[in-house]
Amino acid sequence: MMCVGAMGTGLVTRPPAERLSIVLAAIDCVVSGGHAALTATQVADEAGVDERIVRSHFPTAPALAEEILDYVSDQIMQSIRDDLPADDRLRFHFAALCAAMQDRPSLFVVLSELERRGGRDRLIGAAVKRSEQVWRDTLAGLLRAGRRNALWAREFDDEAIIDLIITTATATGVRLRGAEAARTLAQIEAFLLATG
Repeated sequence: MMCVGAMGTGLVTRPPAERLSIVLAAIDCVVSGGHAALTATQVADEAGVDERIVRSHFPTAPALAEEILDYVSDQIMQSIRDDLPADDRLRFHFAALCAAMQDRPSLFVVLSELERRGGRDRLIGAAVKRSEQVWRDTLAGLLRAGRRNALWAREFDDEAIIDLIITTATATGVRLRGAEAARTLAQIEAFLLATG
């Protein structure tokens, strides 16, 4: 996909790598300076590009926030594999979340920061809700598949389990260290999969 932005009197085709570098710079800004650091000026400085380039890709903070959320969501969702039974998909997803919490806590810090900003910015709040809903729907499908195949050790409230998973992940780096979050996910897994 090529991005087109106005520059001077003509149109300039912008490569997707430039857009991604801006998104990654924006994540770094939010992690180091909180949600208030999500400005075109700060992101441009971090990305090493002119502010006009940032604005050509993302004319508003909500547009940039939505792209950040899409990126983070893609990173999280790629660990939910469809080619495995539900119990193995859950284990694989939790293992990938734990690895990301250790290796890339910035993904979870930025989720938490944008959620906070979304409480005051209607457009960012809507983007946060859309992004989280994709994760919720995917986890709900996984839990339903496990129930259909009698893979879970006990009955449970799907929404409560989903809330625990998402809250644990988004608290990483903000309220929890990666190891603490990993322990919490291990307990959720043990609760769902325990025998006897």
